[in-house]
Amino acid sequence: MVKQTLDQACEEEMHFIRSFVEEYRSEHNVTPTLGERRMELSEEAFGEGHIALYQNLIPTTEGYGMWGQLQDATIRQMVVAEIRKDLERYKPAGKL
Repeated sequence: MVKQTLDQACEEEMHFIRSFVEEYRSEHNVTPTLGERRMELSEEAFGEGHIALYQNLIPTTEGYGMWGQLQDATIRQMVVAEIRKDLERYKPAGKL
């Protein structure tokens, strides 16, 4: 029962992440790549969640780069928290 609940929570978080990434790509005309190395912003300045989402997940095709690390609950929840924070900050103003 606990495993089923954890799997369901994982699936819900992954759906939330995928939906956000797809919407962001569409709104900002981002074409994902296969995970070529990019210069990254400072995690100290922007935070790990921001870097993971905007520098690693959005510009990379699912299945490549950091996407596999989302199997780790801590990383997945960090990305979900970043999305929620950004939605709260930008959605009321109509921009993301």
